Amino acid sequence: MSMQCRKIRARILASLMSGILWTATEAAAQSEGSGSAEAVRAFLFTLEQHQLEAAAAEYPNEPDRFTAALHLPGSQLLAISATSAYAPHVRELIQKGDYRQVYSHLSTASEPNGRFFVQDLGADGLHRTREDDDPFDIIWEDDVTQRIYNGDWSSEGISETEYRRRFETDDRRYTRLLRVLITGLLTHSTPRAPAPD
Repeated sequence: MSMQCRKIRARILASLMSGILWTATEAAAQSEGSGSAEAVRAFLFTLEQHQLEAAAAEYPNEPDRFTAALHLPGSQLLAISATSAYAPHVRELIQKGDYRQVYSHLSTASEPNGRFFVQDLGADGLHRTREDDDPFDIIWEDDVTQRIYNGDWSSEGISETEYRRRFETDDRRYTRLLRVLITGLLTHSTPRAPAPD
């Protein structure tokens, strides 16, 4: 089988698998209000197909807003979305596939207002609570507001209802961020060719 045929077959396989996982994400989001766990699985699968540890993309219909994520295997998934005053430069980096540089830019040089940063410890989606001494997920917004998901809403001075509502909102935002990244990878990157038969 030629290299071109293997690449085409790999692209089709990646698209099919991502479509299946995307459907599962939708079902989880509708039934439980939490779709990020399935979205993370779909994203990590797509990263693996492309032999990448980072990804970046531009948000559709949101001028100059970008997103990027960095996977630290066995540890965590770091994801961010923000607007940038240097949008042409960021678009150029995405076209070149320099996704780590986009992540670095969004983390340090993007506009703080509207910045949404996720520290997904375990790289398994957001969890509303934690078991015993397991690590917990953290959200940063606008560079100043921190939200910790360890199940202890009373320590933050809010009700359980407010804590749950806040989690569901963050989970939807994180899920959408991951979907934008998956679409960007499938559109602009060539997946890894499978091993020859």
